[in-house]
This record gives sequence, C-alpha cells and structure tokens, in this order.
Amino acid sequence: MSATGLTVVGLDLSHAMLRRGLRNGLGMAVQADAAALPFGARSFDAVMFVESIGYLALEQVFKEARRVLRPEGRLMITSYPAQIGAHAHYRKWPIEQVIEAMTGAGFTITRPQYLDVAKTRVSEASSERRSKLFYLSSAERQ
Repeated sequence: MSATGLTVVGLDLSHAMLRRGLRNGLGMAVQADAAALPFGARSFDAVMFVESIGYLALEQVFKEARRVLRPEGRLMITSYPAQIGAHAHYRKWPIEQVIEAMTGAGFTITRPQYLDVAKTRVSEASSERRSKLFYLSSAERQ
C-alpha cells in the first residue's frame, strides 16, 4: 500500500511485532491499544484489522475505529472461521457477531466474503466451511 503513495500506520501492543513490521516494509509503527487509539478524530481514510480481532473487544475497537475514520472512511476486517486453527488465545468470533458489533458501532456492511487463501493467491470460497478467512468491509452509516 505504501508503494501506491498511501501512508500506512501499523499499530500493535507488541514492540516485537512492530519491529517485525518495520523489517518487512512498514513505514510507520505505533505501540498502542486499539481500544484507545492515540490519533485525533477523523484522521484516517481506512482502518484494517488483519487477523487481529480475536484478541480484541469488538465493541470498543469498532467505536474507536469509527472515531478516527474520516467521513466515507472504510473499516475492513479479516479473521478466521471456526474450522481454522489459530493461536490458543485467539477468539474466533462468528461472522454474525462481528457484523452485529460493526453495525452497533455505526457501520454498514458493504462486502462480506469468505476467502480461500494460498501462498500466491486469494479467491472467494464457496462457503464458510471451505474458507480460510472471512472478510468484511464497511462504511460509516450516513
């Protein structure tokens, strides 16, 4: 994303994960809690939770995401469906519960998808059972 001219900010509680991101090309890293973002209101065009919501309190982080998003901003999420193994402390939220929390925070879901992911490709899966990730994109409700 940075190569296209976008400013990308990585956020994590873990200093080690931020260092890893910087080594892999992340331009800016911020050590902080997603439930208390250290940014002003309406600072970002997009907020992405990439396989991280299983460690977070949905209602809190979605309200914070809405606070820092500009009008017409997008919230995008990827997470694991129930049948995919994950870290022992990772909570695999059912997609319906994630959608409910997103709409409760004022977002409208624009694109729910189940994805099949391989090393060099991502494609839409025919069902949740056949997927490796689910993807949700949303916009602020007007």
